[in-house]
Amino acid sequence: MGILLLTITLHYAVGIAVGSVPPDGFVAAAVFGIPLGFAGVAAHSSLIARLVLPLGMLAEPWVTRRFCGFYGTVPEQVSEIASGVILTLSGVILAVVVMRRGYRRHHD
Repeated sequence: MGILLLTITLHYAVGIAVGSVPPDGFVAAAVFGIPLGFAGVAAHSSLIARLVLPLGMLAEPWVTRRFCGFYGTVPEQVSEIASGVILTLSGVILAVVVMRRGYRRHHD
């Protein structure tokens, strides 16, 4: 837990220092990290909790409008769209894996 907190703090500190992350981004990560941590603890017994990560991966590109990359330079647009596609596909694959493992646990 300590190393994770250290790496997250360093990640946001560097981002804030270079201007790529607004200071409120760190506060939001800390606030949302607490309920997500509880979901991780509950993931041992709850299918819904195990689906938090894949559903977050599916929702994030749509919530942050990564597929509407009509701003910035062409490389920025391509990067936004590519990261949205990668997150969406990864979320779908992970959700299928989680659902199959949950099904197997209850039917084997």
